[in-house]
Amino acid sequence: MEGSVQRSGNRVRITAQLVRAATDKHLWAQAYERDLQDILALQDEIASGIAHEIETRLGGPKPFPPAKTVNVRLDAYEAYLKANYYFDKFELQRASTITTRPSSSTPPMRPHTPTWPRRTLS
Repeated sequence: MEGSVQRSGNRVRITAQLVRAATDKHLWAQAYERDLQDILALQDEIASGIAHEIETRLGGPKPFPPAKTVNVRLDAYEAYLKANYYFDKFELQRASTITTRPSSSTPPMRPHTPTWPRRTLS
């Protein structure tokens, strides 16, 4: 898999490519573009597309049907990505600060929010 991400304002374009590693042969490519508000739906669409192409070209189990789409708060999702970045670098204090930072426009985090699993580990 190879890919790229480009962001412009509240829009994101993600390009995914499937390449056979042994021969460096290009097998498939697809560009996806959406509002950042729909980022989780975009991730599901990309994952389903990649799984379908792998199954079609290489064989294997059938992919799961796409998950129900949910709009997300962009500020919460960006905080989630930043916290995971610092968590992966073992900067746990910094990651914890990001996930617990209060926001005037959002309710407090609950166990079903994306940052919850990483928060409990730090």
